[in-house]
Amino acid sequence: FSYEVQCSSFCTRYCRPKFTNKIRRLALDLITEHKLPTAAIIMSIDTHSLFSNPPTSIGDVLGLVFSIFFAHWKTFALMSALYYVSIIVTTVVLMMISWIIFAETIAKIVSNIPAGAGGSMNYYRHGRHLLDYAMNTSGASRGVSRALQNYGGDDQAVIAGLAAIGFELILMYLLFVAVFTLVASIFAGAFNHLVAEVYTGSSPSVSRSLSYGWGQKWKVYIFQLILSLAVLGIIVVDIGIPAALHHGLVLGLILTMVMLVAMSTLLLGAIPSIIVENKTPIDAFKRSYDLCKNYFCFIFCNNFTFHTIVIVLLISMNLILDKAPTILSFIVHFLINVILVSLGPTLVMVLYMSIRIRSEQLTGQELSDELSNIVPITNAVEMRDDYQEAKPMEPMV
Repeated sequence: FSYEVQCSSFCTRYCRPKFTNKIRRLALDLITEHKLPTAAIIMSIDTHSLFSNPPTSIGDVLGLVFSIFFAHWKTFALMSALYYVSIIVTTVVLMMISWIIFAETIAKIVSNIPAGAGGSMNYYRHGRHLLDYAMNTSGASRGVSRALQNYGGDDQAVIAGLAAIGFELILMYLLFVAVFTLVASIFAGAFNHLVAEVYTGSSPSVSRSLSYGWGQKWKVYIFQLILSLAVLGIIVVDIGIPAALHHGLVLGLILTMVMLVAMSTLLLGAIPSIIVENKTPIDAFKRSYDLCKNYFCFIFCNNFTFHTIVIVLLISMNLILDKAPTILSFIVHFLINVILVSLGPTLVMVLYMSIRIRSEQLTGQELSDELSNIVPITNAVEMRDDYQEAKPMEPMV
C-alpha cells in the first residue's frame, strides 16, 4: 500500500473532515522531509501481497512478471538500454584490440575467404559458381586452393599456417567470451537486484543496482565459468564421444537435452542467491539445488511457457515486419529486445522469491536485511484541533 492511501484512510477514519486535507498534506510533507522512497507513494504493486500471497500458478507468475515490469518500465528500459550500449561499446573496443594484436591473422583470414563479399571481381575469382556444383567443387575447396597458392603449394606450410591461425583464433574467441561474460555478469546481478528492490517496497534505482551488480560481478562470473565448463563436459561426453565412435549419437543428443533442461531448472536460484543472500559461487550451486529440487515442475512449466510465448511472439513479429520499412522493423525489434532482456531476469527473480516465500516463509523485512536496503519507517502523528499537542502513534511503514 502507498503512504498516500494509508494517510487518506487514517484521516477518513480518525480525523474530523475539515482537518483531513491538512493532515494528509502534513503526512506527505513528513515523508518528503525524511526522503522516503517515492515508490512508497506511487507504487501500484501491493508489496504486502507479494509475501502473503505468492504466485503458485503459471498465470499468476507471468502476470506478476508483467506487472512488475510495467510498474517500473522506465527503470527497466533504462537498464536494458545501458546493457545494449555496453555490448556495443565492448564489441567496438574488442574489435580494435583484436585488429591491433591479431592484425596478421585477420589479414590471412580475409585473404583466404572464398566467398565474394569483397565485390563482383572478388566473387568472380573466388566465389562458388554453377561449375562448382557440376564438378562437385565446394567453396571450401576453393578456399583451400587459395591457401595453397598463398603458401606456394606446400602442404606442410599450409598446415602450419592454419595451425598458427587456429591458435590465435582461439585466443581471440576466449578474449571475446571472457569480456562479454563479465559484462553479462554485471548486468545479471543488476537486474536481479532491481527486482529484489521492488519486493522490498523501495524505489528501484538503476545506479544502485548497477553498483550492486558491479560489487558481485566476480562471484557471478566465476559461477558462470564453472557452469560453462560443466555444460561443455556434458556436450563432450554425450555428443562428442558418440559422434567420434559413430554410435549412439541420437541417444546422446536426447540425453544432453534432458541434462541441460534439468541443470537450467535446478540452478535457477543460483545467481539470485549470490545477489540476495551473498552466497559464494560454489555455495550457490548447493543453495539453488536445495531450493529448487522440490519445485522442479513449477519452475520447468513456467520457464517452458514463457519461452514458448517468446518464440511464438518473435516468429509472429518477424512475419509481420518482413514487409514493413526497415526503420520501423529495426525500432520494433529493438523495443521487443529491450522488453525481453528485462522480462527474463524478472521471471527468474519472481520464481526464486515465490519459492523462498512458500518454503521458508521469507518476509519483506528479512529480504531488506539481506540486501542491506532497509525501507525507512516513519511515525504517524495525531494532532489536536489547535495543533498545540501531538501524540505519537504506532509506526506505519
